[in-house]
Amino acid sequence: MKRIQLIMLSVIVSLSLSLTGCGRETADSSENLSAGSDDGVTAQETDESSLTDGQQGAPSAESSEDEENAGAENREAGKIATIVTHKVTGSSEGKEWGNGVYPEIILSESYRLEFPKLAEYIRRQNDDWASTLPGTVAEYAAYAMNDTFYDDPLYSSEINVAIIRADDNLFTMTVNYYDWAGGAHPNHYTRSFNVDPVTGNEIRLDQILGDSSVLSDAIRTKLEENYPGIMEEVDSFYFQDDGDDPDQFVNKLKEDTYTYTVTNEGLRIIFSPYEIASYAAGYLEVLLTPDEYPNLIQKAFLMDEAQDMTGLVETQEGDVIEVEPNERVFDSDVHEIENPTWEPYVADSVTESVSNPITLSKVTEEKTDWIDVEVWAGERGVETASPYCEDDQFEYIPYNPVGYSYMYTGLQVYEKDGQNLIYDLNLVNLCNGPDNRDGITSDTNQFIRYEASVDNTLYVEIGHNEYSVNEPDSSYIVAIDLDSKEVLFRSEPLVANASNFRIVDDCIICGYGFTAEPDYIYILDRFTGKKLDTIKVNSAPEQFEIIDGILNVATYNTAYTFKIGR
Repeated sequence: MKRIQLIMLSVIVSLSLSLTGCGRETADSSENLSAGSDDGVTAQETDESSLTDGQQGAPSAESSEDEENAGAENREAGKIATIVTHKVTGSSEGKEWGNGVYPEIILSESYRLEFPKLAEYIRRQNDDWASTLPGTVAEYAAYAMNDTFYDDPLYSSEINVAIIRADDNLFTMTVNYYDWAGGAHPNHYTRSFNVDPVTGNEIRLDQILGDSSVLSDAIRTKLEENYPGIMEEVDSFYFQDDGDDPDQFVNKLKEDTYTYTVTNEGLRIIFSPYEIASYAAGYLEVLLTPDEYPNLIQKAFLMDEAQDMTGLVETQEGDVIEVEPNERVFDSDVHEIENPTWEPYVADSVTESVSNPITLSKVTEEKTDWIDVEVWAGERGVETASPYCEDDQFEYIPYNPVGYSYMYTGLQVYEKDGQNLIYDLNLVNLCNGPDNRDGITSDTNQFIRYEASVDNTLYVEIGHNEYSVNEPDSSYIVAIDLDSKEVLFRSEPLVANASNFRIVDDCIICGYGFTAEPDYIYILDRFTGKKLDTIKVNSAPEQFEIIDGILNVATYNTAYTFKIGR
């Protein structure tokens, strides 16, 4: 990426969740956070309650102008990072209406040199936090000024981080998100980031485990031990489709939705409120130790002794950042893309269709237990797919997350060979509604998975991380005219939830699959989005790459190659 510049924007869905008092949450002590809504205690004040034994509350990072000095001090002190908390305040006429904090992690110079791809990963996280939080505080302050329900409300949005582990095998941090903008209680949740320091790629829990077959029973046993009687609520909270759905803890592993850390103590899993039980249940944790479950964690990820993270990571406070209360979420230069309807749709302006569709003829099929897509991509000399990507025309930077930090609903489009922002698109209505025809909103958080352009048309894959029964109008391709900002088509749902798609001639190659759902590769007409061909595969498609004219496909457990016919 030549440039990752994210605009200061509010998290729209987080705001709406805050106002209604519902949503996912962040972790400190759930008891303390709940008290925050009644007693005015913020997430920062309660953050000294730790998720793991000995873990300190989440701080943040430092301004760029101090980076060189901080790095030198770290080297001298044998530290790997400095985390500086940036405080943000939104005031008007001397009264504070909104506030918050966000982190910036500054790795020591020696650590950056040793792990340059990790440093790039951290830089992207810093950009995301710094671009999102001030805009959220500005908007929250504006809402507080107009709030007639509470007396002198002080709305808050906070992001706090703690580094849990840093060695040659894993760099782990937990990030706590907290929002309160009215409502019965704050919205807060915790997410863990486990990164391979060498490659800079996030590591799935199933890549950490040895014998994953014991995971579900182990979690159930420990939850019941730690919170007697909780499993009745947990099982009733989980959606069951006529008894055909797999065990929810098995399913979460396949979907990669666990918040987890691995230390010398073992595997710790953290469940935020609303994740597997009600808000009232609070945060739920289990610790699965190597003594009790000797084959659960691969030996490469086990630790002989604890790291002294307080000695390796320094915490500092930065200067206070002042923002003006601003109720507007998007600037006038941001184009809001309308959602015409949730049904398959082709605009009246579309007059062209594919005249000579491509065909796919299977060449090879190599089945295994599970494909590490990172390894698969590396073997083929390509990167793992991401919405942060570029094509022959543009570089794409997603922003404005809903739910979790990777669930983006905004997209900035830059010149590929320069620094200029060409298009700034707000897709929140397109992702989650309401639509223009019926005013319906999505039942789950949908977000941008991938994007690419041909001529003057932008193609975007939009989906969610749940079963299709939870939101059947999802996992589709949409086409947008970059001149008029008009939606040209919305494809059928349930055709695209892989990490990317590919456009060949006048066709789109995409794929859909999910646990206990059919798995297919689809060929779509790139002018109308209509389905041209359906190819059954063994498991869910995850990434498509065209190498030397051959389509390479990684699915969950099978690697395919196809000859492209014209």
